[in-house]
Amino acid sequence: MIYANFKIDDDGYIHRDNGAANDSSQTSGAKPDSSTPLIWNNGDDLAINAKAPDFMVNDIFESDSHGILFGASMTYKTFLALMLAYSICTGHNFFKHQVFTTGKVLYICGEGKSALARRLLAIRLTFGDFQGNLFVLHDCISIDNGIDMIRLKKAVNEIKPALVIVDTFSSLVSDTDENSNSDVAGVLRSVRDTCSNGSTSSLIIHHIGKDSSSGMRGASAFKSNIDFAFEATRNGDSMITTLNCRKMKDGEDFDPINMKAEVVELTGLARQDGKVSTSLVLKSTDKKQKTGKTGDSLDKLDTDILASLGKAIDEKGFSPTQEIIDYFSNNPQNCPKNIVELDDFRPFAYPLLNVAEDSKRTTLKRRIDKLIKLNKCMFYSDYLWIIDQRNTVT
Repeated sequence: MIYANFKIDDDGYIHRDNGAANDSSQTSGAKPDSSTPLIWNNGDDLAINAKAPDFMVNDIFESDSHGILFGASMTYKTFLALMLAYSICTGHNFFKHQVFTTGKVLYICGEGKSALARRLLAIRLTFGDFQGNLFVLHDCISIDNGIDMIRLKKAVNEIKPALVIVDTFSSLVSDTDENSNSDVAGVLRSVRDTCSNGSTSSLIIHHIGKDSSSGMRGASAFKSNIDFAFEATRNGDSMITTLNCRKMKDGEDFDPINMKAEVVELTGLARQDGKVSTSLVLKSTDKKQKTGKTGDSLDKLDTDILASLGKAIDEKGFSPTQEIIDYFSNNPQNCPKNIVELDDFRPFAYPLLNVAEDSKRTTLKRRIDKLIKLNKCMFYSDYLWIIDQRNTVT
């Protein structure tokens, strides 16, 4: 290591370390200034000392990892998060995946608190107790409030949980714009810093956008500032939900996990009409949803937008720029005969969008992103074109 006479303390500050406790030059705890040299690690040393992934749940969840579980309403996101909590608390397999790390779980609930106790009771009646390892926050906090996060950091340091669950992002922020990359990145960084201690992981539950093919609701920072992203999908009124891996920063995606919601009678909890209260638990199932992943096929609006792109190219299109030709020199099948500027395309597509005027730009972008994902069109440097499905230029 270069500049070995400096080291980083637990607070992230650099100070001198000359090996003598009584060295008057030691400035422990002092913030670095412009004269403080940077510390560099030798790449070969790092490679030699590399460690295998430390999985809490095999193939799915690593220690000291921080990410998001998202999905539409009624996809059993909270039920799924509670089952993960149960597995970490008890060592019970997580839908056939072995649990290697057990410990305490902190659950911060911002919505659905009235039903949470019943959901916990359903799990307890079906699988057994949480072995005293689940702690649900009684207080109300905001994850974008600095004082609240300091209080949470103290709790994490004292309790030393294996996992902290935040349910949900939108219900636990007070002054954050979900569509602002800087706002979202700041909150995600705060959650990571608050929970990260080398072993504690965090899971934030979040909602899907209006256009399900675009994934998580809000800013792109939701996906770019996390280690993993899991999506819960459910087909219509089916009781089957599927957990899909949408991002795994340092590993392979796990195979989709199918689970079925089953009704549990909560014996002893009678409603006013005398009927027994019920809740749900998720159990592993080999049954699969009848259709594929959300966003795997075109709907009518997608088809209409694609047709409007063809019309825009016919009326406003021109030959590709030299930059595009050069960029796609190794993939000539994706290089078009004609392209159209995005600004020229919008007037053709906007009349098709049944949303408010100030929402049309964002809605169209999501639809274009979906068409690109499905290999129907290409976007590069403010230009659009259609990809020929016969692998010839358009």
